[in-house]
Amino acid sequence: MSSTLIYETLLTRSIKFWILLILQIPSIFCSIFILYHMFVSRKQRQLLANHVIIIMLIVSLLSTIIDLSITLNYLQNRIVHLSSSYFCYFWMYIDYVLYANGMLLMTWVSIERHILVFS
Repeated sequence: MSSTLIYETLLTRSIKFWILLILQIPSIFCSIFILYHMFVSRKQRQLLANHVIIIMLIVSLLSTIIDLSITLNYLQNRIVHLSSSYFCYFWMYIDYVLYANGMLLMTWVSIERHILVFS
């Protein structure tokens, strides 16, 4: 049985931080832009096919704002500032809920698209 050691250096941590930060900012702006246009356009809002897409965008935006921000804070400072067990449970709960909801919504929208296309 071989074991693999993973060493995280200051350089790798810094690279991860900057890549995530550079991608997080446009992700937030794009999500807000798309949500704005979905909510402003009455036609887009009322289309049945867009309801799940809107919810998926909201879940994705929450995941980007909450979970990724906590991760970036950890990568930059090398510690979790609120290192209580309650915060860790909150972080794990939010992480699991948001990603599980994202997967369930993706499954639902795939089935919905299949039904709408082939019916």
